[in-house]
Amino acid sequence: MLLLGGRFSRSIATMLAGYLIQLRHGVRDIGALSPEAFDLLVDLDKRDLLIVFDYRRYQSDVIAFATQAASRGVRILLFTDPWLSPIADLAEVTMTASIEVDSPYDTLAPAVAQMEAVVVHGMAAHGGVERTRMESIERVRRANSITLDDPDSAPRVRARSAPPKS
Repeated sequence: MLLLGGRFSRSIATMLAGYLIQLRHGVRDIGALSPEAFDLLVDLDKRDLLIVFDYRRYQSDVIAFATQAASRGVRILLFTDPWLSPIADLAEVTMTASIEVDSPYDTLAPAVAQMEAVVVHGMAAHGGVERTRMESIERVRRANSITLDDPDSAPRVRARSAPPKS
């Protein structure tokens, strides 16, 4: 399973990858497309799933990667906007979210909420099988002091005092 997004939507792909890595092995966040990322195509086939986040101002490199993956038989799950990325023509499943707001920039908040809802639904559909993997990951993190479960062992942060009023 590979995840891919454009200049801004790649952050959502990375968030989803973070969730999915906790739930299953074989998840790869492509990140920013590079010549090396395109090399990944050689190993992809019909057993693979490419999850793409592509919203208006669609990126030609994201479209090119998805097009080449589809030509290799890779299944595509697309998260996009109501105007539909060109990748929608290749996707097995297309999920749309409204991103238009009264701003020079579109909002990706609905896309994040949609992605998180898909994760929750997927976890519920699998009946908690992923809990064992998540618990194993947490044990590894605790053993390596990556996470702190005891709030008393967390480093103390001192609040900075406000500058004096004039």
